[in-house]
Amino acid sequence: MLHQQNQYQIAISNQKDNEVVIVCDFSENYEAKLANEVQSLHFGASKNQITLHTGMVFWRDESQSFCTISESNNHRPAAIWAHLTPIINIIKNRTPNVTILHFYTDGPSSQYRQKNNFYLLTEFTKKLGFDYATWSYFESGHGKSVADGIGGCVKRTLDRKVSQGVDVADAEDAHKILNECLKVTKVFLIKESDIDEITEIFPNTVPPLKGTLQIHQVVTQKDQTTIKFRNISCFCGPVRGQ
Repeated sequence: MLHQQNQYQIAISNQKDNEVVIVCDFSENYEAKLANEVQSLHFGASKNQITLHTGMVFWRDESQSFCTISESNNHRPAAIWAHLTPIINIIKNRTPNVTILHFYTDGPSSQYRQKNNFYLLTEFTKKLGFDYATWSYFESGHGKSVADGIGGCVKRTLDRKVSQGVDVADAEDAHKILNECLKVTKVFLIKESDIDEITEIFPNTVPPLKGTLQIHQVVTQKDQTTIKFRNISCFCGPVRGQ
């Protein structure tokens, strides 16, 4: 656990001008809320669960918090990359000189640490014109990350608006409210069609990777058809992460 945390600190503190670090996580789904529940909901009606994907982009000299929102409760790799796409677009537009991406997340095998996410990491690194990318995983039980703090802020903002008489009935309501209230955090709405479009990228089969649960860093390669992986993260050496 200590090693992964130390490498995380190295990753965000010793960046070159052409690198960024993205720390992200799915927050616990936000339950849609209506200001007047009794009048607005039929008895026994289920409430919408709104997906929140939150995090921070670290450049060498600045940072940017973000929250992407979706009506879809899909947290699998295609959804992950639908949520990441507008964030990567921010990076490319703000700093077109960036050629290296470093991701840091928790490692649930149903989401970030699995073969389909490894495949999409390679595909999007190539598609978006980056030289290479790394994806590192915190140890379980590492404590709260910056993404958790942003998720908490987002939920408190929505709850406060509900207490003031504003309905948060769906993802579009949440997106509108957060765009109005959060002056620093970038907020984006992710549609089901965005996820479906990425799902179409997958080939018929993606080969499994033995020992996936022990992997703590994945690195794309120049040939863009293979990946390198480690049981611990490493950002030492002149080409960090390689």
